[in-house]
Amino acid sequence: MDAAEYKHVVLGLIFLKYISDAFTEVYEKLKKEKDSDPEDVDEYVSRRIFFVPKVARWENLQANAKKPEIGKFLDEAMDIIERDNPPLKGVLPKNYARPGLNKQRLGELIELGKVYFAILKYKDGKISIGKAAEIAGLPLSEMMDILSKLGVKSKLDVIDYLEGNQNL
Repeated sequence: MDAAEYKHVVLGLIFLKYISDAFTEVYEKLKKEKDSDPEDVDEYVSRRIFFVPKVARWENLQANAKKPEIGKFLDEAMDIIERDNPPLKGVLPKNYARPGLNKQRLGELIELGKVYFAILKYKDGKISIGKAAEIAGLPLSEMMDILSKLGVKSKLDVIDYLEGNQNL
């Protein structure tokens, strides 16, 4: 995949991850509200957030990242998102299933998103290092190595210590 092609592939994935994260944040809040429906499109429209149907959510795409059909899944996700969000109609890329695109590399890009997400959450102090490793699907030692290489300072706390003791 050359740089020009890579750029378009990655930008589409970044956008999908961004709207999925924004959606998930509101979704989790709505689940806690008594009179709200987290699957109601209007709940998101009123908050100026794009609605992301279940099959198009990032966690679903991650679960299918290693399948040879990942390109087809991504194209369908983009179609569904456009269907439920009229301002996006005709805007999203839908060429991930094309024969020339390496599906293994595409899956690897999606997997990297999982690691990146875990690093950001840890760096922002929203999760422990153990939880970050779990989200990233990595052993704790590997997660610690990645954080160290990226210059992310350790924030080991009592929760991390206790989680570590449970794993011994």
